[in-house]
Amino acid sequence: MPDPKRLSPFAQLDMSVATATEKEKDEKDEKDKKDKDRDEDDAKKAAAAKKAKAEQDEKDKKDRDEEEKKAAAAKKAKAAEDEDKSKASVRDDERARVKAIITCPGAYAFADMAYGFAFDTEMPANQAVATLNGFAAGVAAREPVAAKPAKVDNLRERMSIVQQPDVGVGGSEENPEGAPDDFAFLVVNSGRKARGMKPLTREEFARA
Repeated sequence: MPDPKRLSPFAQLDMSVATATEKEKDEKDEKDKKDKDRDEDDAKKAAAAKKAKAEQDEKDKKDRDEEEKKAAAAKKAKAAEDEDKSKASVRDDERARVKAIITCPGAYAFADMAYGFAFDTEMPANQAVATLNGFAAGVAAREPVAAKPAKVDNLRERMSIVQQPDVGVGGSEENPEGAPDDFAFLVVNSGRKARGMKPLTREEFARA
């Protein structure tokens, strides 16, 4: 490279300009490289943030889906439980209604009527009991005092010819004749047999 001191003033100027231009170019290249590196770094960070957000969104969605499944299962189980309770309540209410009708005092004098009220209608127990007891009281009021023993005999005679259904296992167990539970047991199983249902054992009837 020529010695700048030996060059002409114009040559020295040109050389200075060239040096300055080369320096500016180097600085610009360095700046462009830094800008490019920064842009690439920003792009990587943005891509990483986008990926992390997508993964978090996917996780949140799975969590929501799982919670919704659990809530739906709990709701279904609760509905099934409520339905079972409702059915059990209806069965218990119906058993109580039937038992109240067929074990009231008037039912022993009017067994067929009591059976009809209990199994062939939806008449409330208090109404059926009032009707049966009313009929029984009316009959008792019309009969002379001396005829009462005959009434008892006639009632026993009528009860003795009533066809007793096959009550299945436990039907041979002894129970005091004419006892309310025995009468109710026979009537309930008559109704179940008429409807094609399996008769209750005495143990099952006692728990009803």
